[in-house]
Amino acid sequence: MEWAMTRRGMPTDYTIDRERGLVRVVASGRLSDNDFLEQRVRLRSDPAFDAAYSFSVDLRQVTELALSALVISRLARDPISDPGIRRAIILPAEGDAGPEPLAFGLSRVFQSIAALRGEDVELFVDSEAAERWLRRER
Repeated sequence: MEWAMTRRGMPTDYTIDRERGLVRVVASGRLSDNDFLEQRVRLRSDPAFDAAYSFSVDLRQVTELALSALVISRLARDPISDPGIRRAIILPAEGDAGPEPLAFGLSRVFQSIAALRGEDVELFVDSEAAERWLRRER
């Protein structure tokens, strides 16, 4: 199994799994618009990145969301991925009530806009369910 180096030290770290064609993003702490925009620049310049790779975006360790719907919609309209990729967004849970409301709302904005360009985006609170969904055939 070949893995690219994990990028650390930012609110969003990622690992590229070339064998599975998967980018795993883990966000933690305070997450801002600039964090996602900087991650995009880092990924685009990473020689291990391929626009055909699917994504797992884990937001469960985020303690504060400082994201705007404007930037979320911009990222969905101008993605770094090829149309048709799968993107699993793993949301922090808020007890038995389901996903944390702000993370859920912003993820739904992304999901709705990305669907218009052919991306298959699903939201999860269970990382194992997200992994199973990412492994399924397209």
